[in-house]
Amino acid sequence: MADDDEEEAPSHSTHVKGIFGRPYTARDVFRAQNEQYIKFKTTERYGDQPGGNRFVGHYQQMITELFKQFKEDEPNEFREVEKEAELWNRRKPPKEEQQKYVSSPLSTRLLSVKPLNVKYKLNNRIF
Repeated sequence: MADDDEEEAPSHSTHVKGIFGRPYTARDVFRAQNEQYIKFKTTERYGDQPGGNRFVGHYQQMITELFKQFKEDEPNEFREVEKEAELWNRRKPPKEEQQKYVSSPLSTRLLSVKPLNVKYKLNNRIF
């Protein structure tokens, strides 16, 4: 029986894929839960500011380093993060996490791309 504060898993089989078409992992949950701290540590170590050219690579390195340290130092908490990733895969991640990708500058750029003025010819018909 589930705790009162936990939602029951759906009875039918569902699997949500992450933003890049793969299942969410404990690392994804860790990143989401610690995003501000990871940004702070990246800036502290490398001097990069969010949005800078080198920040993304250093940010990924920092996630990997902090996640590895977390996994080794906090095994019980790590198991909780793994369970959260399983929940994200059975349902969906929290709204805040979903909105990061919908309102990100990349998605804004992708949505604002104008279609090319290209015509297609199929069976002697131009579309």
